[in-house]
Amino acid sequence: MKTGRKRKAILSGQRPERRHASKFLPSKRSVLTALAILSSLATAAYLAPKLANNVALMSIWQGSLTKKSPLRVVFGKGSSDHLRPEQKTEIAGAIGRLPNLSYHQLSTTARNILQAHNAREVSLSHQGLGLVHVETFFHVPRLRVQVDRIRLISDLGAIYGQPQSDLEHSLPLVSGVFERKDSDYRFTEDGVLIAKPDEALLVREAIDLEDATRNRNQTPISIAFNSFRGFTVVLSNTGIEVLFGRFPFGERPTRLVSILDKLKAKGMSASRIELDFDGKAFVKEKPL
Repeated sequence: MKTGRKRKAILSGQRPERRHASKFLPSKRSVLTALAILSSLATAAYLAPKLANNVALMSIWQGSLTKKSPLRVVFGKGSSDHLRPEQKTEIAGAIGRLPNLSYHQLSTTARNILQAHNAREVSLSHQGLGLVHVETFFHVPRLRVQVDRIRLISDLGAIYGQPQSDLEHSLPLVSGVFERKDSDYRFTEDGVLIAKPDEALLVREAIDLEDATRNRNQTPISIAFNSFRGFTVVLSNTGIEVLFGRFPFGERPTRLVSILDKLKAKGMSASRIELDFDGKAFVKEKPL
């Protein structure tokens, strides 16, 4: 027979008195809560000025985006040296009419300015606060040339734009180099004609010929190319036709000056001089 463990009965008078925490000592939970509140207050006091500053800066930044600053257009040295006052006014007006100063708007406007003013390169950069810096670089025109219309040849051989100034309209006119249909001509985004290799070579020869004659005070008013005999120029001061042939022109410009001097000494001039064969010259004389 199993005998269970006997429990001793405890009389009520013998029960241990329950211990209660002193009402004057804080509990662990209340201490942690107080520390958390104090930490939050300290953090808030420390961050308040910084948050206020950040909010103020954000407000200023947003205001700069929404409030339109007065537009200022500043021209760089290259632009100031080459653009006439009316051109600067026109460019500034075009920029001022833009709905915004985004990259797309500025690049499109730069291309339009380039083509309108025969420029080689146009740079528009937004400097912030409504400031737009304009810099332009221009071709150096040397000749006019008959293409789909009369265009310009730069000193580097680029065919571009159309004559605008009196100086450009007075440049020697090159013909016979471009014989395509008007619809066959193609241009770059910068408005420069895409020339075929043989056309580009003839343009370079025309520049060299104009340079050689001008350096000997025999400036041409026209330079015509013929596929059989090469280049013929008409001199501006006398109207004489001079056949030079093809490059290299060698001593032909110098021989021309010698022939003209001899004709003048005889009291004669010429209507045509042919120098396309080295060492030989055909002169069709006429009285002065």
